[in-house]
Amino acid sequence: MPSIAGLASLKLMAWVDRRVETRRDAVDLQTIIGWYGTADLFDELYENHVELLEAYDFDPDQACAHRLGRDIADVLRAETPRLLGVLDDDTLGRLVADMPATLVDQPAMLRALRSGLRGEAGPRPGA
Repeated sequence: MPSIAGLASLKLMAWVDRRVETRRDAVDLQTIIGWYGTADLFDELYENHVELLEAYDFDPDQACAHRLGRDIADVLRAETPRLLGVLDDDTLGRLVADMPATLVDQPAMLRALRSGLRGEAGPRPGA
């Protein structure tokens, strides 16, 4: 059974490869992002990653999305630069459009995920 970050990385890569054909991977990725802010992972964020909460003004959803991005980067390793090469602002906009409108702030959540993939400490100013 894959880890949540492993499953998210598969769905993100699948969406990049199949986004013209299907929205399913975006829908699944949105569900996975929601999972990351629950239960033990949420508690672990408060216990070990307070800096992420501070960076996102104590918005746990965005901090969890950032943490998921970090964990995806750990799973993908050598593939992370390729993925980041296609996750520009336009592509993130298309990913948002492919997701059902159920996340509170999908663009902010996906920017936080990308920031974590980049290995950044938090959101970029003005992002």
